Amino acid sequence: MFATLISTLLLTAPINPSLEIVREHHLETADGRIAFLTEKLASYVTAGGQLNDEVTALSEKAQGLSSETDQEQIVSLSSEAAEKMDLMAWMLPSLQLVLHIDDDLQQIDGILNCEDPLTPAQQEIADRLALLCQYVDNYEQTIR
Repeated sequence: MFATLISTLLLTAPINPSLEIVREHHLETADGRIAFLTEKLASYVTAGGQLNDEVTALSEKAQGLSSETDQEQIVSLSSEAAEKMDLMAWMLPSLQLVLHIDDDLQQIDGILNCEDPLTPAQQEIADRLALLCQYVDNYEQTIR
């Protein structure tokens, strides 16, 4: 009877979606964290930096043109820069989440092993990590 009660509680206990995402990305293990940081997050952050460099280069190129004779090229460069800036605007919130990654990963073990309901601070950490995972996944799917 006790086993049935425990099984019922486990099956009906609310699942924390953020913790599920953290587990799906294997951030509960050292190997999973290293893989996420080196294989996914590093390339994501690098892509954000490259995108920023591209926007800067396009802007500088457009500024170097004559507004009288190079209008068509200026419009084309501005349009290309605007598209890249839209992607940068989408990436910026996630890149800000990266600022917390070290502290968040140091605390995730305690959060994942917590049997009590998460505190607001713990939930915030879980949500930040889950959101970062989702941004990286969405970006990977976008560039494929």
